This record gives sequence, C-alpha cells and structure tokens, in this order.
Amino acid sequence: MQQAAHKHFPPLNQQLHSDQKLFSGGSTDAQVNAYSSNSGIFATDFANAMVKMGNLSPLTGTSGQIRKNCRKTN
Repeated sequence: MQQAAHKHFPPLNQQLHSDQKLFSGGSTDAQVNAYSSNSGIFATDFANAMVKMGNLSPLTGTSGQIRKNCRKTN
C-alpha cells in the first residue's frame, strides 16, 4: 500500500500547485507567512472556517440548482 501511495502523492517536502499560488508575491503572502510560523493560528482559523461552513444552509428544491458542469452556472 505504501509503495502505491508514493506513485500518487508528491513527497512531503514539495508544495501543491494551489499552495504555491497562495505565496507568489500577492495579497495572501502575509497570511501564508503567519500560518507557516504559527500552526496554532492556522488551527484556530481552520476550525472557525469549518464551523462557519457547517452553518451554511444549502439551497434546496426550486431555490437551488444542480450544476451539470461545476465550472459553469446552468
């Protein structure tokens, strides 16, 4: 199993493309630096974001829509 995982996941010392985009000289660089220097800040912000997301009420019935292609609105 472990050998199979190495084929699908990059080594832990590599960044994901999406993570690298967050630290590329833009407005999110300060946040990335804060999270990388203090994992407690990240953990707190992540927990708060999960609670906030859990409190969202999805649209259902005729109020919502199911996208045929998630990249576009119907």
